[in-house]
Amino acid sequence: QVLEEREHRGEMPLLSPEEAAALLERGDRSIGALTHPWYSPGDPDPAGVKLKILREALLVLTHIEALFVDFASLFQHPSKGTRTEAENEAFKRSLNLMGDVYASAVGTTVLQIKEIPPRPQEFDGAICLFGLKAGVDEAAIRQALSGSDLSSEFESCDLAFESSFGIVRFTTHAAALRAKAANTFSELCGGVDTRYNERSYDGRVDGDGGRDGDEGRGWCCFEGGVSGELLVRLSVYPRMKAELDKLPPKLISLASGRAPEPLELSHSDVWQRVQQVVESIEMATFTGKGDKEVVPALYKGYVERVATVLASTLA
Repeated sequence: QVLEEREHRGEMPLLSPEEAAALLERGDRSIGALTHPWYSPGDPDPAGVKLKILREALLVLTHIEALFVDFASLFQHPSKGTRTEAENEAFKRSLNLMGDVYASAVGTTVLQIKEIPPRPQEFDGAICLFGLKAGVDEAAIRQALSGSDLSSEFESCDLAFESSFGIVRFTTHAAALRAKAANTFSELCGGVDTRYNERSYDGRVDGDGGRDGDEGRGWCCFEGGVSGELLVRLSVYPRMKAELDKLPPKLISLASGRAPEPLELSHSDVWQRVQQVVESIEMATFTGKGDKEVVPALYKGYVERVATVLASTLA
């Protein structure tokens, strides 16, 4: 929506559908597709960390002429509001096709940011309550906390912070984490998470980076999985691999303080790889209601389409 407002001011940050399609069909990986963990609902990069990484990388990756960014390139709920019906339909269509953007063997370069910077101080002690039930107010929040030591550490709440979630604040971040772990508000809403999400991109062990271990994020596991799916299958054909190797790298890792690093894609057994990706998605955490069932199905559907097309064209 912000990009559309810029267009109305005479700027041209967006490609037309025809321009985007032509760039994709050129087949030289000149579209960058960013895959990244959102640091906060409603604002995936509140301190501009990823924007700085991306801007510096694009000074080096001069073959990239356009970007698809998971968040900015899809209609989001505006502040304190909701998408229009037309925007919602466009958003749903985008989710069904987003995997193809990351997966394109020749149309896109996938730019992967896994970095989770330290939590900004203003996010300390804050948790988000998603899908609040009708009638939930501060009295209901206090009632849910009554009888526990968390009641004395409750600070404030803004249950209309955004249209899709409310905020509850505690005096310490440790108290916020205890409230989340104890499912304190499970009867009041559909889901709870910290306002600043420190969960890893695709899983980490306890103590890595001074943080607890986790199984990663479902959408990130999906995007990382589809990014190499088609390329891994095509690379088993020597002549095809030779042509693909002439292009810029398919997958590039970006991080603060270093140059972009091309990543090698594993060429393990295809069906073993599929099973590993499915398991990683199913074990990962989703914030959005219903995504736990939808996203693995999206990946499996994509794999079936790829297998069918390759079987008919390369047989």
